[in-house]
Amino acid sequence: MLVLLCVNGVAGAGETWPLRDFGPFALHAPAGMVLSRNGADSLAGALADDKLRINYDFGLNADPLKTAPQGAMDFQVHSLTLDQLPARSVTYSKAGSAGQLRFCSGMHVPQVSRSSMGWLRLTLMACGADADSMQRSQAIFSTLRFSRLSH
Repeated sequence: MLVLLCVNGVAGAGETWPLRDFGPFALHAPAGMVLSRNGADSLAGALADDKLRINYDFGLNADPLKTAPQGAMDFQVHSLTLDQLPARSVTYSKAGSAGQLRFCSGMHVPQVSRSSMGWLRLTLMACGADADSMQRSQAIFSTLRFSRLSH
């Protein structure tokens, strides 16, 4: 239940950060986070700094976050709503040494907009080095908004 409390508890906290507009969705993230894009058949990439990396994937085949990644510990799944759409959140940790990105949380929205090939989905996956970076990821997630093309 930690993710739900964090998302609701930090709503609006990141709205002073610059808006990152990806077209079908937008969110606020700290100016120091570097954007990289790498999608071939979807809108995918990452926002990252030295303590936090947020991968995003918007498309037909975005990871539904239904199963624990290999090596995940304490994998938890919760239902929630993001920008008025049903979503799923996950949290888990992975082994590693201090300073590595070992605390993870993710959000999956299975029905953002309909395309001729099916529903377009969004998955955000954040991994951070410590509790502060994970709290920052929740603040970023709380600013997520969609530009809905169709339903």
